[in-house]
Amino acid sequence: MTRPTGLFRLQHFFSSNLDPQLQKNLDELPDSFVSRHCLVSGPARSGKTSILFQLAYNCAAQGQRVLFICKRQKIETVPPLPPAGVTPSACSHIYTNIDMRYLESDAELRKYFASFHLLPRFPHLVIVDDFSDIVEGRSSGDRRVQEYAFVRTLALAHDTVNFASQKLSPQACRLVVSDTGGDNGPKYLFLYQRWLRLAFGITVADRSFLFSVLESEKSAGAANSIVRYTISNFLSVEGIETRLH
Repeated sequence: MTRPTGLFRLQHFFSSNLDPQLQKNLDELPDSFVSRHCLVSGPARSGKTSILFQLAYNCAAQGQRVLFICKRQKIETVPPLPPAGVTPSACSHIYTNIDMRYLESDAELRKYFASFHLLPRFPHLVIVDDFSDIVEGRSSGDRRVQEYAFVRTLALAHDTVNFASQKLSPQACRLVVSDTGGDNGPKYLFLYQRWLRLAFGITVADRSFLFSVLESEKSAGAANSIVRYTISNFLSVEGIETRLH
């Protein structure tokens, strides 16, 4: 599997323990994106956290350090599905490269990023699951207040990860955040686009899901690779296709 450093590729988000032909097709996808930071958006219960966890696993398996930020109650209530063919007992050495941080509010998230420079070792990948849910928390519902908190925290996260990249050079630190949204992305998409140049979207298709570049990010006439997956005991890749936008 392609080493998940630098720029993103679709195959970085899915298990490397697939059917050989599917794995070959996934590894040969031509998509590459000029971005080290991205958004993953999709409806509730579409496997966003599982996809992020598989990205974390793939990076950790390559010896990279991963920081996975989320709300404890959320991830304990609906834990991420393990990569297909992977048993926790056989991969405990890989999971030691994944640092789980449970942060419950915008204030906690900003405080953590503000003290990032004190970490003994910087991660190569920072994941924030359900970013807007953490930032909004128990806010009053005032949209201006929410947007201000959102912008302030996302900008801080972006600058913090870029700072870590400078310290890790020639390696890099990447940022991935997820949010809940429909086919056109989350409600804060216009704010995300200021700092995250790449956005992936998840759409529902019958009993499966489609993972691809978000519709608003595609150029007219451009080919777009799509990964179809299902959710059961594992997040399983069912097929790969290419469509013209």
